[in-house]
Amino acid sequence: MQVLFATIYDVSRSGGLASHVAELSATLRRSGLDVRVVTPRVTVPRWKRRLLADAPRLPLRFLARDSAYLHFLRWNRRFVARAIGDRLAAGALDVIHCHDPIAALAAGDAIAATARGDRAERPRLVLTVHGDLANMAVSDGAIDAGGRAQRMAEAFEADAYRRAGVLITVDGRLRDHCRTLGGERPIEVIRNFTDTERFRPAAHEDRAAIEQERRALGLEAGDDVLLVARRLVTKNGVIHAVRAMAILAERRDRSGRRAVMLIAGRGGPERAAIAAEANRIGPHESSVVRLLGDVGHARLAVLYRLSAAAVVPSVPDAGVVEATSMTALEAMSSGLPVIASGIGGLAEIIEDGLTGFLVPPGSPDAIAEAAARVLDDAALAARLGAAARAFVEREHSSIAAARRIAALYGPPPVSVSQSAEGRR
Repeated sequence: MQVLFATIYDVSRSGGLASHVAELSATLRRSGLDVRVVTPRVTVPRWKRRLLADAPRLPLRFLARDSAYLHFLRWNRRFVARAIGDRLAAGALDVIHCHDPIAALAAGDAIAATARGDRAERPRLVLTVHGDLANMAVSDGAIDAGGRAQRMAEAFEADAYRRAGVLITVDGRLRDHCRTLGGERPIEVIRNFTDTERFRPAAHEDRAAIEQERRALGLEAGDDVLLVARRLVTKNGVIHAVRAMAILAERRDRSGRRAVMLIAGRGGPERAAIAAEANRIGPHESSVVRLLGDVGHARLAVLYRLSAAAVVPSVPDAGVVEATSMTALEAMSSGLPVIASGIGGLAEIIEDGLTGFLVPPGSPDAIAEAAARVLDDAALAARLGAAARAFVEREHSSIAAARRIAALYGPPPVSVSQSAEGRR
């Protein structure tokens, strides 16, 4: 079966969408499907990408914010449609699996432009919805709330949800969102998943890599690491985790051990505010906050293994609520207790007190209290981490998710083989 993944976003960088696309495509390939990925990054010459499509940053020099964002969507739709059209012209394509609404519209454009003969020969159009496009743009500061760009982005969403032959969402809230914009229709909820082999608890053979990373970070033998693997945007709530460190430092003074927070995530509109908050904590002897920037998957797996706990401090923003967080699943798969806001998809995958701790969103005090519990009680941390790992293996492995998705691709019959699972 020939499957083409498509998205307007750069999946070579870190982030939940990138992890999802990389893991699903790799798992489906191991099952015998021919899966390829197209994005503007691999489709468009670098000079043109920088000029027209990389992000709203460059056009913002010349255009109003809303116009720049719409420019970004239109050009990337055009580029992805061209890439899909080239693949359709080159030979048979059974499925086009899109990972954002604009890519789904681009796929529809390409299919319509190249359609010949019976509609049954057209590839099946599948769309996985990872987030609400318009609201996320407002939350990221790319467009103004209630403005023309938000209305048009919502119209694009609605059109894409109606066009898709198969519509998948990663949690129940997004299913309801799709029905609100696109009308009543069958929608599959397939929650996010992770590679349970890549993201696993530390083993003896990992000791050298862990020690090398600790030395590179300047960590001392007694340092307890809290990992925040999040992009620096408002909805991810990273600033609340940083504020918790000031509280945690006071709680930890008596223990003689230092708490260190590592923030692994590419920049965003909150970076300056987060850095300023970290600087206010300053050179406090019991607390350190370090911004690592964009971190690749291989290094991120090591960071999970050297950490004592992970923090996912998401907050609702501009109508956006955290879905089934890839960060939370990766941390849980790595055997870490996760301290997360009790909202959206996080509340669907974390059972408070059993596989992690759920805290009120935007509460540094609650984050600090939960962190102190797991850092000061090794037995509790081990119990939570083991239960979290078992839950992900049972409910959120990439093999199980890929089987469900492959079944939705339809004929010719496909399945994710047991041999792929055995190799893992």
